[in-house]
Amino acid sequence: MKIISEATGGENPPLSFAAALVAVESAAPSFDKAYSYLIPEDMRDKAKPGCRVQIPFGRADRKLAGLILSVGETEDAARLKPLLMILDDEPILNEEGLWLLSWLREHTFCTTAHALRTLIPAGLSIRKKISEDKIIMVRPVDAGGFDKALTARQREVYDFILGAGETPLSEVLEDTGASRSVVDKLVKLSAVERFTYIRPRNPYADLPEESPGAVLSSGQQKGAPPPFFFSYH
Repeated sequence: MKIISEATGGENPPLSFAAALVAVESAAPSFDKAYSYLIPEDMRDKAKPGCRVQIPFGRADRKLAGLILSVGETEDAARLKPLLMILDDEPILNEEGLWLLSWLREHTFCTTAHALRTLIPAGLSIRKKISEDKIIMVRPVDAGGFDKALTARQREVYDFILGAGETPLSEVLEDTGASRSVVDKLVKLSAVERFTYIRPRNPYADLPEESPGAVLSSGQQKGAPPPFFFSYH
């Protein structure tokens, strides 16, 4: 499937945007094809072929997982939905694996998801459980300030938020010593707005560090068998 649109005539060439071809998880055979998605600017460095992604799919924009098959450029950015999240720091399939994935799909009459299961370790799939931290944030409605009357306490809290910009509500309450009702009043007055930031949680963050392996003494090393060497002909 071609991502790059043909350039139109004229003195100024159309702008191009990064895009990805994505295979969708658990797609029925009739929907098992590559779909084009826009790569947001802040995801360009991480959006690599072989990485899993979260995407909006269908008219209801269901959040599904997919696998990036290739990346390129498009001039039809307005028609594409953006990737929601990159789920892997590094690809789970390299270039050879992606080629084999395509070959299996074309020659064994299986879906992309089924072909992928034969190429990756057991327990790994296109779908990846996403743990999230939901953080309540606040920010000023107008970066230029708020000129309506406020109480001294409201003004103090508002000035703190104005100086901090987007900041967690918990930090505002802790640093100013204000009650939540003060912030609620500022929201009601349209001085600040509240929103939720979803931060992906690192599933390995709470695991203990690996202990160093056992170190053999000089005597043990002398008695250890030599390493095996394999040659292929």
